[in-house]
Amino acid sequence: MQPLTPALAKAIGLPNDKGVLVDEVQPDSPASHATLQQGDVITRFNGTDIATPRDLALAVANMPSGKSAAMSVWRNEEMRTFDVTIGTQPSEQAAANETTPSSAALGMTLKPLTDAERDQLGLRFGVRGPVVDQVDPSSLAWESGVREGDVIVRVDSHPVASPSQAVRDIRTAEQENKEQIPIVVDREGSTFYLGLKLVTG
Repeated sequence: MQPLTPALAKAIGLPNDKGVLVDEVQPDSPASHATLQQGDVITRFNGTDIATPRDLALAVANMPSGKSAAMSVWRNEEMRTFDVTIGTQPSEQAAANETTPSSAALGMTLKPLTDAERDQLGLRFGVRGPVVDQVDPSSLAWESGVREGDVIVRVDSHPVASPSQAVRDIRTAEQENKEQIPIVVDREGSTFYLGLKLVTG
């Protein structure tokens, strides 16, 4: 997903720039099963208006796994409605096999740290945590200083070993209405704190 700019909205004939543009649909995902397509703009999900990727991520996170929700999508200059079924949250073991478990609300995707990446990133042997695979330059994660290749080793004072652990701790902080939390990242062998913003402003 990516934010919808006024220029993009005008280019696809959408009356305003409120919505989330789908730039890629993963194979065999809930989105693909709901027949979402690249270039679709999601404007409403389960009764909630969607203006940003964060809005959509939070709306999805608040839905129980296995439940279906109606989704309004702008496609080919007309509004359509699709039903999408929320996927099951992977277990810790399953998460280790995922390519990019994500914290889409903050605009970053995470993946497990492999031995090969540990060497490539110049990390010490004992470093554990998920690797930041991608960061949206317009996101809260980027604004907070998170960069691709960072290894997140602690979230809000808790050690994290997997993408799912990091995402869970971030979501817990969001549910507690925290505006910002400390995280520890290892970047090219150096460890330091960042203040991870959870809300805009």
